Amino acid sequence: MRTEAPDGAVNTARGVLCFYVGYTPDLAPSDRVGQQFYGAELATVRLAEQLTRFYDVYVFGALCSDADRNGVHYRNSDGLNDFQRDHVVDVMIISRYVHYFLEFTNRAAKTFLWFHDVLAQPYWQFHELPAGATHLVENMMPGIDGLIVLSPWHKEFVLQRYDIDPAKVFVLGNAIDVTLYESPTPIAKVPNRFIYTSAPNRGLDVLLGCFHEIHEQIPAAELYIYRGSEDFSKEILEEIDACGYIHYMGALDNVALAREFLTTDVWFYPTAWAETYCISALEAQMAGCVCVASDVAALHTTVGDRGVLLNTNQSAEGFARDAVAAVVDLLNDPVRKHDLQTRGRAWASQQTWTVRASEWRALLESDAG
Repeated sequence: MRTEAPDGAVNTARGVLCFYVGYTPDLAPSDRVGQQFYGAELATVRLAEQLTRFYDVYVFGALCSDADRNGVHYRNSDGLNDFQRDHVVDVMIISRYVHYFLEFTNRAAKTFLWFHDVLAQPYWQFHELPAGATHLVENMMPGIDGLIVLSPWHKEFVLQRYDIDPAKVFVLGNAIDVTLYESPTPIAKVPNRFIYTSAPNRGLDVLLGCFHEIHEQIPAAELYIYRGSEDFSKEILEEIDACGYIHYMGALDNVALAREFLTTDVWFYPTAWAETYCISALEAQMAGCVCVASDVAALHTTVGDRGVLLNTNQSAEGFARDAVAAVVDLLNDPVRKHDLQTRGRAWASQQTWTVRASEWRALLESDAG
């Protein structure tokens, strides 16, 4: 870290760490009660809060309100250039949006890219940057200390797309707040209860088709869907509404959603989506759900051998048939199901933001890059 500040710049003893989150929705709304964060947004909030143990942490974004939450200073990025002139910035973490290098003068001592999506977000001022921002990423990498990805699959994919030094690409997965899954009194699981919390375009149509077949063989099976209605088509909502064993519950905040996971028996995710990590899979394991998911992208490691992975290298009909059979077989084998649930929860309990923040700190303060 820097020990001397430029003339007139503020230098704090703990060091200043900034996130730039681009067009990410406001992470510091006036009232977080009832707020549900997903994926990248949830990861940014949790990591920023944990890193306050080591740094003065600021989060800048085009849609951010100026507010302080849980030790983190959220600021609109209109003031980011002035902030960097007036403060010594020890670390800048650019989350998703690489247009940062076009809009701001980077004065940080160390700079890291953090990819949540499969590749960099290429958007700037309502336009897409040339070549999906590939040239921008490759041109900036010599001056960047590291690029953080979320899984081994994610690293391999990034290195296939960008001509960059593999030694500068680091895998640091996501994590969860395990305290959300702790209860002073045990929460009983409902046998054969399924949960879906992802965006509907990530495979809900396939799941619904499979679930009708599952229900025919396991009549007690019921599916509960938690997501904001703005994500759903009219046709999907009508199909759900017409089915007595599939329940659309709307969106819940992260605390309430954790309790629903705890009552759930099965997390079934027959997707073709290229997940870079999949926090939902981690949440499901922490809650003691048995996981059945496509063997695709990062699910290969986030679920791994602690769940059932489905072969996607076949026809849609063959995949659906095998998926239904895998779920039904698992529900009819309580010993195997319990073993997977136990191992999944044990692994997930180690994937905490406290642990992950310490791993981040070690990287940020190393000689990486």
